[in-house]
Amino acid sequence: MIIDGIKNGKRSSLQKVYKENGDITLPQILNAIEQEDVLTIESLEHMGNVLGRSIAGLINIFNPGLVIIGGQLITGGDYMMLPIKSAINKYSMARVISDTRVTMSTLGRKAAAIGDCLLSRGKVMGIM
Repeated sequence: MIIDGIKNGKRSSLQKVYKENGDITLPQILNAIEQEDVLTIESLEHMGNVLGRSIAGLINIFNPGLVIIGGQLITGGDYMMLPIKSAINKYSMARVISDTRVTMSTLGRKAAAIGDCLLSRGKVMGIM
């Protein structure tokens, strides 16, 4: 979406990076978010909306008490979290979402690795 915007003439701090490399990496996107680049923030909001719809579907099916969002994209903070929560509230059933809390991981980039280790430990010890 960012590259499409740049190709369509929208201004972004990533224009120079894209012209030099022909691609944009996640660290460059996260840096643009910290610089409050409008095109990047709009793209992040779109991704948050799509992710929120998907999470809403899962909430409707599994009815979890807690949804933790982690990984590198949480660096986007509220730019990512607000559209996610908005989409979840819009596309979830009211009875189900009232029992579910949605939050960002405090583990940051280590969340997936820690979760993988805990799953492996559980399988080895026969807990799961």
